[in-house]
Amino acid sequence: MNLMNKRNGTTEVGENEVARAMAKGDALYRRYFQADEAMNTLEESLNEFSRALELDPDNPAVLRRMAIANLRLGRVEKAERLAERLLALAPARG
Repeated sequence: MNLMNKRNGTTEVGENEVARAMAKGDALYRRYFQADEAMNTLEESLNEFSRALELDPDNPAVLRRMAIANLRLGRVEKAERLAERLLALAPARG
């Protein structure tokens, strides 16, 4: 799934990606996009992200967004733990 906006370098979900994810009917994607829609309420987003992690504990997109939401809420230690977990999932580059 390509989430990078080429014009301004921000991360956003395009309409085609949403349509494909929703068409799959996958619970993870439903949770992911529900959380994305609720992003203006960070606590609600964190609840949705937590549910998404129950379905896929090593999902890097969810871990990343949880780290950002926690950082925005001032929960630096929690954000750092999530970021460390995310980095541990990244393949080694040689």
